[in-house]
Amino acid sequence: MGDLTGKVALITGSGRGMGRAHALVMAGRGADIVIHDILKDEAAKTAEDVRALGRKVFVSHADVSDVTAMKETVAEVRWAGSRFWSTMLASRLTGQASKGSTRPSFSACSTSM
Repeated sequence: MGDLTGKVALITGSGRGMGRAHALVMAGRGADIVIHDILKDEAAKTAEDVRALGRKVFVSHADVSDVTAMKETVAEVRWAGSRFWSTMLASRLTGQASKGSTRPSFSACSTSM
């Protein structure tokens, strides 16, 4: 991953763990960050740290297992993107849902805003 200046990374689960690490690395390489996490305090801390790196931040909260909430989140992020950013780079964090889980999986995509 090289220079990400001019890009926006949407990272689910970015309040802590690997998601937070991805957010900080991508911000360090120039990307602005959309922090998405159901954990509000953790997301706020990550946002603070990304801002300290001189990057723009948009914070969103929703349960990724709630399809309606995620559709609303996508609309919210697109609205923010249309106002603040011209290009969005969506970053994928992968994991296995537990057996019997109905949790949806999301794949990487990039979209023009």
